[in-house]
Amino acid sequence: MPDLGDASWDSHSTIHTRTRSGSSQNAKPDRATVTVSAGVEKGSGQTPIPLTRKDVVKPPSSLIIRLPRYVFENNLRSLLDILALGDDAERIDLDFQAVRYYVPGGIVAVVAKIKKWQRSGKVWRFTNYEENENFGYFQRMDVCNILGLDLPENFSRHSGSEDFVPVMRVPPSDQDVGPIASKLSACVDPNRGETFPLLQFVTSEAVLNARQHSGGEGFVSAQYAKSKETARIGVADCGIGILESFDQMHRPSTGKA
Repeated sequence: MPDLGDASWDSHSTIHTRTRSGSSQNAKPDRATVTVSAGVEKGSGQTPIPLTRKDVVKPPSSLIIRLPRYVFENNLRSLLDILALGDDAERIDLDFQAVRYYVPGGIVAVVAKIKKWQRSGKVWRFTNYEENENFGYFQRMDVCNILGLDLPENFSRHSGSEDFVPVMRVPPSDQDVGPIASKLSACVDPNRGETFPLLQFVTSEAVLNARQHSGGEGFVSAQYAKSKETARIGVADCGIGILESFDQMHRPSTGKA
């Protein structure tokens, strides 16, 4: 798992896998507002627009984060930077008004950050999601369920598909990561061909890496995009980070209990 070099966001990774075909509102005055522009997918015919921070004001307690319309690999880091602003606030509103689609890496990044806020005792909520017809996608990916949000679902769930893996927690240290690695790998290679064992090894190593170095909770997700013939796997955590983990492992003992 690569170290992103951001102390406020301790570690995050997105595994870019091969394709199945085999080719390699207006904020209240007493609140700060973070405004970001929307990124677009490479190859969509539009010019990619990087996410930026505009008129960022750090408040004493509250923050509104207007989430970007799309999150793909080319603007994932900007999403992490925007979410990191919430670490300095006591209350965070995540505005879903513009949101359309996030790759699995973006989804688990949001989930991992919110879980960190929960552990820190911060107050957070989703806003402007009721009228967003795309919010059901995030519900299908079990974002609400894993965050403990009981929101009505205006769609029918169908089990048995290997085209996506909803957000799942990284198993604790006393449990085997094999089953979750197999689920992620099947999203890439549902036919379980010759490369399937290699996929299982790679995904299990990523999951183990998140568990070993996070010091917190880790999350995974995956999705196969039929129109692009591409499968994506996301792994994220918001723990102590790889560098701090190595530092703790190699820190000389003081001899004190």
